[in-house]
Amino acid sequence: MSKIKESLKQGPEKWSRSWAGFLLTLVLAAYFPVMIGGGWIWDDNDYVTENPLLEDSAGLHRIWTDPTATPQYYPVVHTSFWIEHQLWGENPVGYHTVNVLLMALIGVLFWKFLLRLGIPGAWFIAALFALHPIHVESVAWVTERKNMLSMAFLLAAALSYWRYVETAKVSFLLWCVLSFGLGMLSKTVIAFFPAAMFLLLWWRKPDQCRRHVLPLGVLLSIGAWAGWRTAMLEVSQVGAEGAAWAWTVTERFLLAGQILWSYALHVLAPNPQFLYPKWIPNSADFFQWCLLATAVALPIVLWWKSKTWGRGPLVAILIFGGAIFPALGFLDVYPMKFSFLADHFQFHANLALVGLFGFFLTHIPLSASGKRLGAAALLLGCIGMVWAQAPKYENEQALWEHTIAENPAAWVAWHNLGGIYAEEGHQEDAYACYEKAIAIERDPKLLNSMSAWWFRKASRSRWNHQMLQKAAGFGLESLKQWPSYFQTQLLLGRIFVYGPKQERSKSITYFEDFLRTLSESKMNDGQIAEVLISSGQDAVSSIYRQIGHEGLQRIPHRIKTILLQINCIEHLQDRFIPEFKRSLLALQGL
Repeated sequence: MSKIKESLKQGPEKWSRSWAGFLLTLVLAAYFPVMIGGGWIWDDNDYVTENPLLEDSAGLHRIWTDPTATPQYYPVVHTSFWIEHQLWGENPVGYHTVNVLLMALIGVLFWKFLLRLGIPGAWFIAALFALHPIHVESVAWVTERKNMLSMAFLLAAALSYWRYVETAKVSFLLWCVLSFGLGMLSKTVIAFFPAAMFLLLWWRKPDQCRRHVLPLGVLLSIGAWAGWRTAMLEVSQVGAEGAAWAWTVTERFLLAGQILWSYALHVLAPNPQFLYPKWIPNSADFFQWCLLATAVALPIVLWWKSKTWGRGPLVAILIFGGAIFPALGFLDVYPMKFSFLADHFQFHANLALVGLFGFFLTHIPLSASGKRLGAAALLLGCIGMVWAQAPKYENEQALWEHTIAENPAAWVAWHNLGGIYAEEGHQEDAYACYEKAIAIERDPKLLNSMSAWWFRKASRSRWNHQMLQKAAGFGLESLKQWPSYFQTQLLLGRIFVYGPKQERSKSITYFEDFLRTLSESKMNDGQIAEVLISSGQDAVSSIYRQIGHEGLQRIPHRIKTILLQINCIEHLQDRFIPEFKRSLLALQGL
């Protein structure tokens, strides 16, 4: 007890378990509603609840060896999900609790690193970061385990490297390399780490910069390669390509200027939203040019005044800019289809900006008691704002309803909410949501949903011709925008099967396009098999029914092989199946 009292007398400017425990307690208190009430939301199905890789050891092996097996190749993240799935299945409480504990660990590690740097007000800055309401999205969204793990490993790497700077012991450098590697396998956005460490050296230990060029340069090269690879996968695997990203170079710079200042405002005056309103980059807009000009001028002014103000503010701004660079619009990132801003995008960059903001707050000319009261009020206010966001993350329906209330122009929120209503059988509510969405954006996936809605309605109305025409119209518009969208190809095949006799031959064309698209896709055989089992049976059996053996010859070889290898035929409930299977075997020479 005496040791605890002594640490409290010293205050949080020296490392102590008591203050670390207090920080842990604050984080747990702030995120308690998320831990007990948080559910599954957007993308959590791909990462956890419908992820077959979490079922057995074979899945764990594929997590590490098959880059296409998961939405993004972050094997450390998916391994953590695999372990948790073995422990508590799909109970969201466990996953949310792990995220919250990781946030507490991040706060403690950040405090320890700030102490190493000799930053005044280190505990308050770390607490402000851990409790800042703009970070709720990263903590309360299970899919953003990517942010939690990569940040924890980033700070562990920073602490290890700074110990290497202080002691020159190679063991600390090795721990840094290990932590950095695990962090990169959690989320490659931490590729900025080596450059950030060099800037911190230039600020705090400028006489040692030269001897650290080589190790930090090697790490920077590795990080740059991994970041480039992620950027390429964002286009080829995630789908960040097309008209939604067709900005000119000038527009990308204008985007960057406004995004930078928007993220800075989020730290100073947070108003968290899951999807922020999207604007149009416009070279004729004087205000957008002002934002870009001031964003460029700020580091220049800080450089010019560095002899007077010190290098700290300049280093913080440069680290912030470097860390946030992947989300500035120069690289094509899929979520920018819906919004240019996302709270989880700025999570890592906020280490610098919250640090700078917190540093200025601690230097406000107040008495010691006034500073303590002000700090307590600010942290309590942050906790209150974290609590206020908890209902948003109870489930996906709550998420989209809150998002629409905050940003009625978020068409993807209307679309996804309509999908939930459709699954629950509330078809009229679903259609109302789809209409709201399509009035804002005629996205191919949204058009496909409209087509599917009219197809379902036609099926309940004895294949009403007018309803099928509406379904076909939306489907054709969807396919015009995205010619290789296999879900629409399959849907159009189904629509024309039930259309007028003179048009039924069109179904074969779309079914064959569907199978060809699957065969040529970058999905692995297991993923293609899942599509064939869940929704591809109409295509395969319809081709055989209408064309027979000749039709089978036109099915891509890869598809036929997959059908036989996984015995997918057993899933096709059709009276033609015995003959169909014999024909497939004959074609394969078996």
